[in-house]
Amino acid sequence: MGRILLLVLIVFMFILGVACSPASPDVYERPTDWYSPINPKIALQNLEWCYDNAAYYDKYETLIHDDFIFYFSEHDRDNGLPATYSKVEELQFTQALFENNGIGAENIDLTLSIPADYLPPADDEAIDKISHVPYDLSVTLDHIQVTYHAQHTASFELTRQDDADTDEARWWISKWWDEYNDSRSSGYLGAVEEVTWGQIKAL
Repeated sequence: MGRILLLVLIVFMFILGVACSPASPDVYERPTDWYSPINPKIALQNLEWCYDNAAYYDKYETLIHDDFIFYFSEHDRDNGLPATYSKVEELQFTQALFENNGIGAENIDLTLSIPADYLPPADDEAIDKISHVPYDLSVTLDHIQVTYHAQHTASFELTRQDDADTDEARWWISKWWDEYNDSRSSGYLGAVEEVTWGQIKAL
């Protein structure tokens, strides 16, 4: 009888310990589909989803605000790239990348590590900024057997402009800063070239 009571007590304490243990922190999960960009986080998840499903250039196009500006990193500007891209240049590059009619990307893989604890702005706010988001982007050009790999950070400003037909909240990417992290390696490593997102955009 004593052994049975002891066993019951041990099982009870184990269950109690599991129940009272602190919950695991939220872990960011990659998006599996496109969703209406009703807040800035979903808009950036849609950006990630578009890169990973590059056939959907038409979806990507709807993420970009009319006054969009992409800012190349200081590192890239010092190495001959322009200071900015406009919406027109951004969409021209992305269409060529996605539709395989200019750059010829065989494979694209993007991870945007948006903070899991990110909180959307209040309903009356029309501008939001998500800063220093780590990204890991690989673009493989099969015809020259090179993979461009970019692993740095980016900051985004998003603008709310509600849908005119439904009045549903809708967020657009209006500003995008590429940020060079000099702790990352650069140059060629075999068939992989370590670059920045900006350098990929300038291909």
